[in-house]
Parts: sequence; C-alpha cells; structure tokens
Amino acid sequence: MINLKPQRRGKKKRGDSCTDCDCDGLACCDLGLFSFLLTLGSVTAGATRAPIVDRAGRAAILGYRRWLSHRWPGQCRYTPTCSAYGLAAVEKHGLAVGGRMAAERLRRCKPHVPRGTHDPLR
Repeated sequence: MINLKPQRRGKKKRGDSCTDCDCDGLACCDLGLFSFLLTLGSVTAGATRAPIVDRAGRAAILGYRRWLSHRWPGQCRYTPTCSAYGLAAVEKHGLAVGGRMAAERLRRCKPHVPRGTHDPLR
C-alpha cells in the first residue's frame, strides 16, 4: 500500500528539507507527482499496467513542457534540455528507470555547470 501523506516527525528547520543534495534549504528534491509516478511505475514494472504508467509519466513531462517550462524563470544548462532528456529516457527505458535517470539529471544541475553542456541519453 502506498501512503500519500508525508509523515511529520518534528519541526524542520531551514535547510533540513533535503539531506542528500546541495539545495540550500529549498524543496528541490520534492518532485511531488513525478516521484509518485516513479513509485507507481516501479511497483507495476512487471505487470500489464506498466505501459499505462509509462504513458502517464510521458504525459506529465509533455504537460510540463507545454504549460510550465516557458513560465519558469531559468533556462536549462544542458543540451538536450532536461525535459527532452526525461522524455527520451521514459520512452526508451520506461517510467521506473527513465524517471530515475531524469531525476538524477535534475540533481546534477548546479550553478557551476556551464550553459550548453552536452549530456546525451545513454
């Protein structure tokens, strides 16, 4: 059973939202719907519903590209963009593996990475 409610274990201080990345206290690692779809995709990876979950992940990325990416203040530092990379990864490897690859790519995006850095899908 998947628990959708986050468990609170006391007050969080600024900077305690993530422990495994360098995000300076911002909620950068909380991917919300995307992480839920990743969990669902890994649970049903061998089942017959996996293509439906893969399509849902693909639709989430396409929705981001259509409605949110042009409103986002920053630009992607990589070539191809992170959304194009994530879309290609989900199409090639499925939501569970491709989604993890896209999430790792997002975590690698730091201010010290020069714009236009070539990072193709492997």
